[in-house]
Amino acid sequence: MKRKGSLKMDVSGISAASTAISANELKQSVDIAVLKKATDAQTEQVNALLQGMTAAQHPYLGQSIDLKI
Repeated sequence: MKRKGSLKMDVSGISAASTAISANELKQSVDIAVLKKATDAQTEQVNALLQGMTAAQHPYLGQSIDLKI
C-alpha cells in the first residue's frame, strides 16, 4: 500500500554523488601537488639563473659610455 506524498530516497543517487565528490577532492589534491612541484622546480631554475648572472658580472662594465663623434 502506497501513501500519498511519501518520499522515496534514492540511495544509489546519494552513493554516486558521494563517489563523485570524493573523486573531485582527490583530483584537486593531485592538481595542487603537481602545481606545487612545478612552482618549486621553476623557483630552483630562477635561482640558478640569477646565481649565474651574478657570477658573470664585471664591476667595471656599465660605468661609462663610449661616444664617437
